[in-house]
Amino acid sequence: MSSRFGSCSSKGNINIALRLLFSPREIFRYVCIHELAHLKEMNHSKRFWALVEEAMPEYKGAEKWLRDNGFMLG
Repeated sequence: MSSRFGSCSSKGNINIALRLLFSPREIFRYVCIHELAHLKEMNHSKRFWALVEEAMPEYKGAEKWLRDNGFMLG
């Protein structure tokens, strides 16, 4: 999982990259919420993002942090 921070398989298996242990807690939380939302919506549709936003209204800040700083995690 070198290019992703997390994944969710069609069987419902969730994987989280170990390198996220070195990220701020809110970033780790966002990736977990993102992958858990895939258990209900296996895509990135409007419904998917609504689930993410319901659980973490400030998720866009976490996405920006990952875009800007994720490369430093390894």
